[in-house]
Amino acid sequence: MARAKAGGPSRPPGGTRPSPARRLLQKDLQTARDLQMGLLPGAPPRLEGHSSAGRCLPAAQVGGGSFQYYQRPGHLSVALADVAGHGMEAAIPAVMFSGILDSHMHMGQDLAALLGRLNEILCERLTGHTHVTMALVELELATGVLRFTNAGCPYPCHYVKRTAEVTEIPMDAYPLGLRRDTRYSATEVQLQAGDYVLLYSDGIAEAANAEGDLFGFDRTLDAT
Repeated sequence: MARAKAGGPSRPPGGTRPSPARRLLQKDLQTARDLQMGLLPGAPPRLEGHSSAGRCLPAAQVGGGSFQYYQRPGHLSVALADVAGHGMEAAIPAVMFSGILDSHMHMGQDLAALLGRLNEILCERLTGHTHVTMALVELELATGVLRFTNAGCPYPCHYVKRTAEVTEIPMDAYPLGLRRDTRYSATEVQLQAGDYVLLYSDGIAEAANAEGDLFGFDRTLDAT
């Protein structure tokens, strides 16, 4: 048990008390984290014949990564987005983008056209080198057709149960908010029973061990 010295205030073992400014910063960061985590889905949607799962683990107390499910009759869409940067510089644009995305996803636009519109908006609102990488998929529940478009995210991994192989779904385009003249496209994949698709941000491939070695995209593909 720690005891106070006579004539002076007690100090926590191992160091001094945080300054008022630092305590305020920690409180603000926790508030920002609670807000950001509150925007994520509480649970995946329950769909007959299909299942989904997702997780977001910021590298710092707050960050720019997020994902969300969107449902409309006969369809399930999954959006994964990651704002460039770390901490508050990424968290604030991430919250802003979440609101913009929510308002546009319910319009039922074509995926490529939707990314084009989001890109126009972010080119107007983002400053400096801030940009958003995004992967967006839409599953037609009755047929298993998966439509996919991409704006700078790592290629999704597609596990094919019939062959027990994992392949990537390649599609390249600039991230949102960088170039107003960027044109986006979409592709389709036919899913069969037992197949699955993995969306992920570059935070997995760029994770480093104590020696500084990156996990890498090859290991990510092998671990899928």
